[in-house]
Amino acid sequence: NKDYLAYNKETSLGFQSDKANYSMSFKLHQVIRKEISWEHIDFFSSDYNYDEHGGSDVIDAQHYLNLYVAVSADGDETLGICGYPGGFLETEDGCTINYKVFGDS
Repeated sequence: NKDYLAYNKETSLGFQSDKANYSMSFKLHQVIRKEISWEHIDFFSSDYNYDEHGGSDVIDAQHYLNLYVAVSADGDETLGICGYPGGFLETEDGCTINYKVFGDS
């Protein structure tokens, strides 16, 4: 929320005129931690979207943004991948983010 609402200290580095407060913030609804047998996740695969493949099923994509944070199969090349809402199957609707670039606020 600090980044989204421009409350972080980096905002002062020339971005003041571009920031906006949309009067919206994100709230964490649920955390599901899964220990997987894979060394990393292929962001372009959908296996991590399904319990039956060792991942975690999407939770109500109509009302929640599903985020998957993982080690990328290509190291640091891919920061993350996300489709437009409704662009994927509802069972695969969500964003996957490289753990190295996932924020802490």
